[in-house]
Amino acid sequence: MTLSCSLSGKRQNVPFFCRLLLLSAVFYLSTMRRSIALSPSLILLVISLARADAPTPNDLKEMFKQGDYAGVVKGSAEALAPGGVIDAGDRYKVDALKGEALLKLGQADAAVDAFTDASKETEDPRQAFVAKATSILISRSKDFVYTSETIKPPQPKVAPSKPPESGTIVRASATTMPMAENRPLILQPGQFDIIDPLRRTSALAAMWTDERADAERTIKAKTAQKTLSSINEALDRIHKAEPIAVAAGWPEWAQTKKEMLANIARQDANLAMKDMNLKLNEIAKDQVARQSKQPPKAMPQSQRDQLNKITEALNQMISTLKALPEVLNVDRATYETQLDEAATLQDKATTVLATD
Repeated sequence: MTLSCSLSGKRQNVPFFCRLLLLSAVFYLSTMRRSIALSPSLILLVISLARADAPTPNDLKEMFKQGDYAGVVKGSAEALAPGGVIDAGDRYKVDALKGEALLKLGQADAAVDAFTDASKETEDPRQAFVAKATSILISRSKDFVYTSETIKPPQPKVAPSKPPESGTIVRASATTMPMAENRPLILQPGQFDIIDPLRRTSALAAMWTDERADAERTIKAKTAQKTLSSINEALDRIHKAEPIAVAAGWPEWAQTKKEMLANIARQDANLAMKDMNLKLNEIAKDQVARQSKQPPKAMPQSQRDQLNKITEALNQMISTLKALPEVLNVDRATYETQLDEAATLQDKATTVLATD
């Protein structure tokens, strides 16, 4: 009996007992007391055989179509493991398919992890946002049904595979339903199934409606506080809302985001300049007091350093404010007030330095 195996890296159909025999032989040779140098060809052969069982993306897709969801989960783990046959560009697809299979099996927590992993395995922003939003949707759902907090649209009822008892509403449970996709389900108004990818689009849209309402309230409240920490919290809230908005396909998100960022940039600049103005007034007051003495005293180096830092910060701010209208696609007059204030503070800093 002969054993043939290509070292091309392609998936090989090598009988299990042959692989076991060769791997055992290699292990035996490598553990013998006398020193034996293993050839590179033999090492490559072992690696090729180890990779032989790892399914390809096409294998996983076919398994999913056939309803072998457990096989998809197992095969995905093998394919994504070190030495697997998955290229870097396919890792997103495999993780996402694994997440879909886990949803079919009713394993919500594992599905969240799979979609989160998928969001990190792609350079396509939209793919990353959709995968991230899907993981958020699953975590916010109960029994694979998302219930909207703000909208109550009419939803078509899904005919259960077995009619439930009169007057009862059946809910899915990973502990009672081995296959979540086969669960009996009656949707109430405002409830959305998340397992079916086609129906999931409606669930994502509903989640964005809820998210948008909360995000707008939070951003409005934080920007009204007019502190640097609250401005940063508002900015963070925008970033958290973005994956959900993009996944829901909300066409106005890009413009809304620009408007929010433009407003936050104004607030941030105003707060920073308010702080700079207070410091300038304090230094100027100290300088007047020093100059009134005989003989006049020089400005401390610490205050000169402060003035230089303020001047540098103002230069950076002016440069940023001039560039923002083009970056955010807003009117150039948006930051005129802030630019005028920054120029005034520059003159003030220069005047204080000149008195020394």
